[in-house]
Amino acid sequence: MYQPIQAFVEPVNLDELRKELARLEAEEAQVSAQRRHLHHRIDFGYASDETCAREREISDQRHDLHRRIDALRRRLGARAGAGEAPGESLELSSDSGSSGLRWSREL
Repeated sequence: MYQPIQAFVEPVNLDELRKELARLEAEEAQVSAQRRHLHHRIDFGYASDETCAREREISDQRHDLHRRIDALRRRLGARAGAGEAPGESLELSSDSGSSGLRWSREL
């Protein structure tokens, strides 16, 4: 006989999702600090090939963290940030002259 789909879906533990979100947000803060430091070095003329490669690696890592954070926030039904309307998320820009964040409204 047929079983309801809920029988095959693992229950979601909201507390675990919130802990994972907090962990990812803390990791993102650390990665962003590293990226800012590298941008200062690059901006003030202390860039080497190694510095630029490390900045690209850190930026990619940060971009991945933002995707994961946004996905968890959507899953939790939480707003992505203070003052942000539902349906908005953080997008990343590779523009080294800015923080790398810009708001996007998902329609």
